[in-house]
Amino acid sequence: ENKKTCEEFDFPIILSGHDHHRVDETINGTRLIKPGMDGVHAAVIEISYPTPEATEPKIRSAFVETAKFKPCPELKKQTDAAYQVLAPLRNTELAMIPPQYFPLTSKEARAECCTMGKLVCDMLRASLEQTREPGEATVDSVILMGGNIRGGENYPEGAFFSLEMLEAEIKSDEVIGVVPIPGSVLAAGIEATHLIPTPIPGKMQFDEGIVMDPETKKVLKAAGKDLDPNRIYNVATKISDLTNGQSPPLKEYFLAHPELLPSKGDYINIQTELMGFFARNLFRKLWKATGKHMSNDDLLDLEEEGASRAESIEMESKLRLSVLDRNGDGILSVEDIHIGLRDYLGLSVFEEEKCLAKLVHKYADVTDSGEVTVEDFEVFCTGGLPKEFRPMKRTTSLNKAFPEPVDVPSPTVSLTDGGVSNGSSDSKLGLDIGLTVEEVTDSSRSGLTGQ
Repeated sequence: ENKKTCEEFDFPIILSGHDHHRVDETINGTRLIKPGMDGVHAAVIEISYPTPEATEPKIRSAFVETAKFKPCPELKKQTDAAYQVLAPLRNTELAMIPPQYFPLTSKEARAECCTMGKLVCDMLRASLEQTREPGEATVDSVILMGGNIRGGENYPEGAFFSLEMLEAEIKSDEVIGVVPIPGSVLAAGIEATHLIPTPIPGKMQFDEGIVMDPETKKVLKAAGKDLDPNRIYNVATKISDLTNGQSPPLKEYFLAHPELLPSKGDYINIQTELMGFFARNLFRKLWKATGKHMSNDDLLDLEEEGASRAESIEMESKLRLSVLDRNGDGILSVEDIHIGLRDYLGLSVFEEEKCLAKLVHKYADVTDSGEVTVEDFEVFCTGGLPKEFRPMKRTTSLNKAFPEPVDVPSPTVSLTDGGVSNGSSDSKLGLDIGLTVEEVTDSSRSGLTGQ
């Protein structure tokens, strides 16, 4: 739009926005200036006429970093107060970020491959690996245009992936679909966006299974193997980006083959998919924590008494539930999970923000009763981890994104008259922290133990 305005109207200068990067160029005699996103830079512009008779102004412009100027005290006070509403988002940890993604940045998502773009694509690929239904094609690759990675941030070393980060980087209504793409078209589609030397919204980001030569911009690998130009790859991407013109090879191919595009009913919301990814994998780690912190004594007693498999499963389920069930009522609440994420996995949580705990609770309720009880835990103890809860096999680096259970010194968990006890037959406790005992070693009792 700016280029068209410069070409069709006789303005000496246009001051514009929207673009994430800075722009200072002259088009058809009109100076176009954009300082970029987030107020990081400001444009200082001088417009003057050398003489009273001059018909064309003299324009001088420079970009300056706003952080180098002393802030207005009153505006800073108001801004700091406004940002306090983000504290629950900032302090809600969804996952750790493995070392290979640092330095973590989304600053140049429209100019090059950035580490945030790779991280988001890797997480989506790993999640889709876990959730694809039987009969659905495995997702080979994930590609996203740089304009969909929106944060424009350099994150500090050691940062965790927070709810604020998710909201900042990905729009809440952003959706993707899975499409079949020949290897030759996939490679050409990615390469076309990177051969353009200037920043564009279509600069393609991709998962770790795709490898591109940094000098020639040639795609060398896809799905973790040497690129096969004749192979059909199943690719998750934003469907509207395939025909928006930012990548001419992709546009040409899908305008010629619209029947390959999925229906809107098959679209996948990115934020929803990623929140499910975090919740499932955190429940897997919580489950491991219950095995680490429960007592084996009751199970061993049952085995010595010749208990049946069903009796052993029921006892194990009660013991595991009791680790997280702080008031001993036999029902695992959202609050129990919220505290469990903090005390057993060491996650940063915020008291007033429980959306993650609610989602973990939803996944743990496999019986769809609306409550998480011994019956739900019995399902896990009987059948082992469902596919969507299991560790990633391809994007294995992301298994490290979810913390191992912490050691928390406290009394041993055992069952006494149906309640949680510290070993005394007349004492039932609603404990606020984890309960440490020897780790369960007999993984044959449950398909979940040790996962």
